[in-house]
Amino acid sequence: MLDLIASFLVRVINLVFYVLPIEVNLAIGRSLGGCIYLLSGKRSAITYSNLKAAYALSKSAENENKTPQEIKRITKSAYRNVGQTFAELISMTKVSSAYINKFVSIKNFERIQSAAKNPKGMILVSAHFGNWEISTITSGFKGFPMYILARDQKMKRLNELLNVLRESKGIK
Repeated sequence: MLDLIASFLVRVINLVFYVLPIEVNLAIGRSLGGCIYLLSGKRSAITYSNLKAAYALSKSAENENKTPQEIKRITKSAYRNVGQTFAELISMTKVSSAYINKFVSIKNFERIQSAAKNPKGMILVSAHFGNWEISTITSGFKGFPMYILARDQKMKRLNELLNVLRESKGIK
């Protein structure tokens, strides 16, 4: 039942986002992420605690001595980023080459171009850093279509919707 409700809500959001400019969708996503941060109590406290522990263990001078206020800001920012990522995912059908050129930067792209010249092909391994769905779209727009391996989501209807969104951009 939860799958049916969640799928319905995502489809409604998708319809609303389809008529709005993508920048508005991203702002809505960030705002929703901020609201979830405020409403999630225990979850945001766990996120804060995990970040505090991670920064305490960090050997980087840049990450040492983060104040509680800085960690709280980073925690809230993480929630806002997840909201934006969700909005970007729902808006995937609207993502164009112009959008990619405006919002996505690729470091050391020449390395990918060089590796792609190998007649055996290449395997590109990536972590879930930033919006990984947008990274696959970007790869396709740059001339390197991707095939991704992903575990099915627990909610079957949402999984199907996600795959439809991916396939709308040529992701296999």
